[in-house]
Amino acid sequence: MAQKAQVLDIGSYSAKSVATRIPFVGYGVAGATEQVCSSAREPKTRRSDQAKAARELLPGKKVAGDAVTVVMPAERVLNRFLEMPFAERAKIDSILAFELENHVPMAADEFLCDYVILKKKKEGADLFVSLIPTRDVDEFQEAFSQYNIDPRVLIHQAVANARLTELLTEPVADRVAFVDVGHRKTVVTIVEDGRFAGTRVVLHGGYELTRALADRFGQSMDAAEQEKHSAHLFPAGDGQAVGRVQEAADCLREGLGPLVRDLNQTFKALGSVEEIYLFGGTARLSGFDQFLGKVLGKPVTLLRPSLLKIGSGLEDDQLQYISAVAAGLASHKGSDAQRINLRQGIFAYIGDFRFMRGRLIYLTILLVMMLAAFVAPQVMRYRAVLELEQQLQEEFGRLSMKILGEELEDWDEILGRLEDMPSAEVWTVFPDLSAHEVYWEIADIVARIEGQPTGELIAPPLPDLKAEEAIPETPPGVPPGPDSPAPPPLDGSVPPPEGALEEELPIGPIEAVHHLDMNQVTIDGASRTAIGGGSVDFTGNASSVATMELYLSMLGKHPCFNNVQRTKQEILKATAGKEGWWRFTVEFNVSCPRKAAEEIAREKGDEATKGEGEDAKKKKDEPSSKKPKLKDKKPGKPGGPAVKPGTPDERKKKLDKPEKPARKKPGDRPPRPRPDKMEREKRPDAKRPPGALPPGAERPKRKQPDNQPMEREPELHNDSRRLNRPIKRSMKNSRPLIPSVPHDRLTRPMGRN
Repeated sequence: MAQKAQVLDIGSYSAKSVATRIPFVGYGVAGATEQVCSSAREPKTRRSDQAKAARELLPGKKVAGDAVTVVMPAERVLNRFLEMPFAERAKIDSILAFELENHVPMAADEFLCDYVILKKKKEGADLFVSLIPTRDVDEFQEAFSQYNIDPRVLIHQAVANARLTELLTEPVADRVAFVDVGHRKTVVTIVEDGRFAGTRVVLHGGYELTRALADRFGQSMDAAEQEKHSAHLFPAGDGQAVGRVQEAADCLREGLGPLVRDLNQTFKALGSVEEIYLFGGTARLSGFDQFLGKVLGKPVTLLRPSLLKIGSGLEDDQLQYISAVAAGLASHKGSDAQRINLRQGIFAYIGDFRFMRGRLIYLTILLVMMLAAFVAPQVMRYRAVLELEQQLQEEFGRLSMKILGEELEDWDEILGRLEDMPSAEVWTVFPDLSAHEVYWEIADIVARIEGQPTGELIAPPLPDLKAEEAIPETPPGVPPGPDSPAPPPLDGSVPPPEGALEEELPIGPIEAVHHLDMNQVTIDGASRTAIGGGSVDFTGNASSVATMELYLSMLGKHPCFNNVQRTKQEILKATAGKEGWWRFTVEFNVSCPRKAAEEIAREKGDEATKGEGEDAKKKKDEPSSKKPKLKDKKPGKPGGPAVKPGTPDERKKKLDKPEKPARKKPGDRPPRPRPDKMEREKRPDAKRPPGALPPGAERPKRKQPDNQPMEREPELHNDSRRLNRPIKRSMKNSRPLIPSVPHDRLTRPMGRN
């Protein structure tokens, strides 16, 4: 539904009213009427007659202000071009009135002004400013209020005419001029690239032509007005007519001389144009467009309503309504930046509830349309969801038929069946060993190899001897004091520095152990009964060839590991602390038959039960009183046997160790008892690591210089047997702990987890 509005163009000859339609898209004219002022043919038109003529054009009730636009006569408005150092509208509004005081003979509170920005530049903006005295607006408002007219906009006529470029049906040149020839004035509007570029008001119009005919033929103004509209400026074309017709044409061409002169000056001042569009009441004079085109030397087009996109509300010869059509478009289809509204300051329009009442039906219809636009997609989406639900229900039935053997629709019933424990035959589709279980089996083998004796003897590590500092001597003749250095021993040996601990090095060869590091394990494929096996790539570092052979043999003994092959073997180079180590790669398949998997699980359960029974039996047979342990004196110490260090008997005694129980099955390894830490330290035969204190000794405090911060002494661990200890497995859980060996990644898991 289009909104309707009234546009009043109150001129010096007549008051014109145009009813406009403002739809969502476009612009139209519903109709137009005209009321001639009673004092139009007098030397000056009375303002009261103009207001009275305008009131006769409107309905009897009071019209809402938002629906009325009044075109302010251009001759009552002062126009100025200004330059501002900035382009922000807020800053311009704050200083514009004070800047205009330097250009007009009025104070800032004596006029109302508005502006449009012609061009924005880097250093500011060019403005076109229009102002009107406050007393003129007050007179207009008082005259209109007597006839219940409260316009929302007092629009500038010349600036509004620039919007005609949007209504033309044909393309417009880059720079054109719209010339509105009225009764007492002519308004020239320059448009460049579709935007307002300037204007000028020429105080010559049709009144001068009527007065010239009345004076030439000695007749009244009414008779001269009728003869003017019936005359033609070129009655015989390019030739000469005879009689009064030619005489009237010559009189009219002579009367248009001042207007042509002012138009030439206007185009010189504002810039040349490519085309001129002519309209207005006086433009209806026959041959006027031909005359101006001939004397100005530019193409002149008579702007008829048929050339505008406004519908069929106007006749083709009603050129006097074109200005009101442009004003309606600028008032309702333009922003404040594209028009000049002279109802400012204390005369600004204040809307009330009448505006809402006038638009209630329009707003209601708009709300219904918006609601329909919102609900329609929701309804379509709901229908699509219903169709999708039907498709899913059908697919749901097919899946239940495929899995459960019957077509079901109840989700709870299907879920209950899926949660029930399946039969033994169903379990054949699941893997016997998952990827994590394969990884734990490999890690268990690595943990059992780590730290096991190889049966070979190797030389002990050599001590790291450092250069001893020279011991200063006491000068001769000086008695030794408390700070004097101690004398050297008589046997010539160098005493240990203050605070140093005794370090006991192993005497004779020591027994070698296996060391195995796990670098990378890649598990691929699946281990499924009657389907096929997976593959494993293992990369690790071994301390010797015997360690590699032991690892391969233990892999081959596993019932689920088949085709164990060593694919790569090389000496590990440039690795500190691992000189002589080997890096190797092993590949094997994982295929665990159902029978073997069941035997492994059964053996693990039996071993766990057996281990728990043996532990309970041992606790029962133990006597209630424990015998105290004998603290043997260490050889070579006071109170101990005198044994020479390094003799074969001593080396044999040091290497004799109790035999470890044999492991029958994977996981059959009882937890190793850990002696109490204090008890280990009290044993005289216990080896202390380098830098450890003997039992009962206190570490001497070192002197710290005053200019250095106190150093924190490192914490020493006397329990050296924690290093390289194999990881223990729980008897109740067949999975070992994660071994402390490096590995890069674990690829796609095999089977279910």
